[in-house]
Amino acid sequence: MINLKKTLLVAALLGFGSAQTLAAVSADEAKKLGDTLTPMGAVLAGNAEGTIPAWDASLELKSEDPVYMTDPMQGDKPLYSITVDNLEQYKDKLSAGALKLFATHSDFRIDVYETKRTAVAPDAVNQGTIANATKTSLVNDGLTLKDWGLGTPFPIPQNGIEAVWNHLVRWKGLNNESVSASYYVGDSGNPVQSSVQLVTFSVPVAAPEKDWGEMADQSILFRADFWEPVRRAGEITLVRDPSDFSEGNGRKAWQYLAGQRRVRRAPSVAFDTPAPSTAGSSTYDDTYLYNGSPERYDWELIGKQECIVPYNNWGVATLDDHQQAMGAKFFNPDILRWELHRCWVVEGSLKEGQRHIYQKRRYMMDEDSWHMLAGDLYDARGELWRANFAVFAHSYMTKAFWSTTTVMYDFQAKQYNVNGFPKKDTWTQMKPMKPANYYTPAALKRSGSR
Repeated sequence: MINLKKTLLVAALLGFGSAQTLAAVSADEAKKLGDTLTPMGAVLAGNAEGTIPAWDASLELKSEDPVYMTDPMQGDKPLYSITVDNLEQYKDKLSAGALKLFATHSDFRIDVYETKRTAVAPDAVNQGTIANATKTSLVNDGLTLKDWGLGTPFPIPQNGIEAVWNHLVRWKGLNNESVSASYYVGDSGNPVQSSVQLVTFSVPVAAPEKDWGEMADQSILFRADFWEPVRRAGEITLVRDPSDFSEGNGRKAWQYLAGQRRVRRAPSVAFDTPAPSTAGSSTYDDTYLYNGSPERYDWELIGKQECIVPYNNWGVATLDDHQQAMGAKFFNPDILRWELHRCWVVEGSLKEGQRHIYQKRRYMMDEDSWHMLAGDLYDARGELWRANFAVFAHSYMTKAFWSTTTVMYDFQAKQYNVNGFPKKDTWTQMKPMKPANYYTPAALKRSGSR
């Protein structure tokens, strides 16, 4: 159980009340954390209607397996379903993408379950977040986190780019390992597997005792070893994202190309380059709804609202057969759990002189985890082009905030993709962290299979 008074005391010892000229919020403002706000900055209380409960730090979820997560909510039944017949009653709580799905498909449905605020971080992450509130700031036009430590940098965000950084460096755990597959479903309605890969990541800031060398200041180390299709088998992609995206310090990426038997720098593994894992039906920065540098957009914090979003979807993560999830036009409503949560809404508008296929991006972000849960993506004409959703099913065994997969709808191409769908009993944060040299270009060459 998290002791909030103890958390606040530790944060004070870490400099909670010290003078910080570049502090995000004042010490008085930060005192709300653990009082009226959770350590992550969410509203501690439930809503007036009782449809959103108060956050409970003592909440514990149990898995039937010591390594892999099972679904602790498999016996739950929906409270109600949203269809085209009663959509008007709920439309103010849905993203533009969800509304477009109803407008496009008369048989689309959303099953809404009891809201359970299961996103509870470890004590050390909460303590670090409270300390960050008064010491972490953004410099270099918002591209560099200054004085950021373990935890969320801006639990009480003052603007849009702070909220985006909260998502980018949200608590993901020490490390993750899974075998995942990606699919796209075209206008024919037939799902096609576009890739299978072993995905691993590590977070250096969460394990400062390790000798990370030049990678010590990276916010995440990510590696994907591709197994399928045959033409990509043996290919490896390595990405290192920093906590500083200012000029000369951005993302570093490499690819091992099996056919050439060599490793090369891959600067195109970013922004709006089509992602091969989804057969080009989404961009690299669509992964996990949004990732990488925030530099190409002006970000506005619209505010907070109640939203109906995918949440607590361990039933999806533990499917025996991925084909059960993919309908002809949309993800199978029978197996997708939606809940009512409070979300921060942030909107990005493409900066003058910058290039990207999306002119505007709008996201709903979970107040308890800072994970983006729904995104609306607009083209240069200002028309809704794509919408993506995170199938949120975080690692309750390690109290880390991650989604089991993401679903992207393309309304112009009349297709959708499911990206990073974990194979059953492979998705876990309960295995030892990879050594630092696993995330080096030399390691890619050593691992090359052909």
